[in-house]
Amino acid sequence: MKRVQQPKEEIPEVYQEIMTSKPIKPELFEQVKQQNENIIPPKNLYSYNLKKIKSFKQIRRKYKMSNQEQVFNKDLSIILNEYMPVNHQLDKDLLQHVLTIAENFFIYGNKTERDELKERAVKSLMLKYFRGDEELLNVMIGSVWRDVKKTTLLKRLFKRFTNKFFLN
Repeated sequence: MKRVQQPKEEIPEVYQEIMTSKPIKPELFEQVKQQNENIIPPKNLYSYNLKKIKSFKQIRRKYKMSNQEQVFNKDLSIILNEYMPVNHQLDKDLLQHVLTIAENFFIYGNKTERDELKERAVKSLMLKYFRGDEELLNVMIGSVWRDVKKTTLLKRLFKRFTNKFFLN
């Protein structure tokens, strides 16, 4: 009887480099780590709903919130790369638009979680436009905050509804 050989699954390039390279490069491990950070644990296991476990529900929620922040940072950093920090130092208008986008983007979680995520994301993106001075950025955010268009509960619920039924 002949053995049938199973087709090998294609190994991602990052793993291939790790397996074939003699000296271990720390950058490759960072790439693998970043790929694995975005995996959200499944909500069902062997037809059992794991969301019934309180701690699991919180763990899953943390993953979703961190993914939301990563997606926002990645997408907006691509756009902000077009704006040179040298030409747009202390640009209130740019800061106001980034804050408005953040206000519209972060729709999941309670108010404190949303505010914390918005603050971290905006600071990480806009710090280079404010000479790397976090205090100056905080003052500018305080002065521009009244001009930012805020979301309401109804708008957030509608956005969640459309995300659930029309984006999946």
